Amino acid sequence: LDVEINDESELVKTSRSDYVKILINKKLNHLPHRNHFIDVYQLKQETYSLIKQNTARTILTPSTSQEQASLFFQYSNEGSHTDYDACEKIQTFRTNLTLQQQITARKKLEQIFTCVSDIFHQKGKEYFTNYLKDVFHVTTPLDVFFTNQVTKQCHRMQLLLRIQRALYLSLLGDAIPINLQQKISHVLDFYSNYRHMIKNSAHQSIINITRRLDNQRHEECDIIIGIKLTFWPKITEKFLKRLKIKRFHLYDVVKYEHVYIIPKWSKCTPEDEAPYEFRFSFSTTGYTLTELPSPIETILNGIARSIYYKYFRSMETHIKSYVITKTIVLWMCEENNFDEIFSNIKDEQQIAIELTKYYIDYTKAKLKCRVCQHYFIDDMNLFDDYEPSVLENMYEILTNNVHLPRIQEKSETIKLQPRKFLDLFKELLSEMVEAFRAMETKSGKF
Repeated sequence: LDVEINDESELVKTSRSDYVKILINKKLNHLPHRNHFIDVYQLKQETYSLIKQNTARTILTPSTSQEQASLFFQYSNEGSHTDYDACEKIQTFRTNLTLQQQITARKKLEQIFTCVSDIFHQKGKEYFTNYLKDVFHVTTPLDVFFTNQVTKQCHRMQLLLRIQRALYLSLLGDAIPINLQQKISHVLDFYSNYRHMIKNSAHQSIINITRRLDNQRHEECDIIIGIKLTFWPKITEKFLKRLKIKRFHLYDVVKYEHVYIIPKWSKCTPEDEAPYEFRFSFSTTGYTLTELPSPIETILNGIARSIYYKYFRSMETHIKSYVITKTIVLWMCEENNFDEIFSNIKDEQQIAIELTKYYIDYTKAKLKCRVCQHYFIDDMNLFDDYEPSVLENMYEILTNNVHLPRIQEKSETIKLQPRKFLDLFKELLSEMVEAFRAMETKSGKF
């Protein structure tokens, strides 16, 4: 939301230190308001209406609940069946676009694809590496085979993004690059010439999978309305002083971050107060703090997430993930110099085992004393939101169910057996194989 709060006097405290209400003033008068405060529920409703008005797709089960911070959308895949008038519709769409609409759409598409490309560039290798480790249970470091697979997947994702970008921009009238046009033409020619050779079972299998995905899978999206504060609220004073003393290299970066407030009911006030309550959000600061740590602290982050998703997430009632992962890890990193503690250990497996011990013992100590202070907000115990039985149950799981990983001698190379494209055909005619190889050669680089 393109709105800023410039002074803490514009915020009114509630019964909880992490929740506030926003006083209306001339600068904020364009936002929905009632009883001198911004109306959160009405703000969500208006945002939902605006999104729905500008979305051509069917929206299923939307949620604008005042109990949740986000607006929830679920899009159906209706209309994904074959449309024989698609080309005509695209041409009509292009013809009706105004110059300003073209400029705006092109700018937004470029922003989206640049953002996604940057994400894959920065996190793609980490994602695919962790995926291969989880699926094939290999240890670090990855051997040459898996390293090559990761490199290939990262390159493939960037290539697919560039192709998608070119195809989306073509909807606005931008010409598809000549070399991509040629590659598409080669693929379509091969398909046209040999589609009759595809095995009936393979053809029907692909159709069934596509239909099942269309009918069962829906795209889900959460949108959070955030209002930026141009100041650090007073409740964070201890955090900033602490960070400046103990982790000055992080303080020098974090002090330029922004705190946001997001619409959410605390459930600690009468329901008629719910439409006015906002919760402080430190997500951008937390993200910065978790992105800047040393390699050893990065391993600790991974351990915390793994334990949470494996043992706690499926529980009917459990402590929220940001407490068990982010908050506890942030406190551990502040209170311990892990680089110094593990300075004489070079083996990553051994470091991971020792860090797991630290994490389990530290978390159990917090659960036992029933105190886990909010990392950013002064004098706020996050465990106050949970019944003692929840804390006791999670303590027992950490004690009896979570086991330390064992050092593996050597990772065994597992050869992947992907389904080959030519296996889809009834028989392999020599001319078809030659045509396929020629198509591969002509596809070259994009």
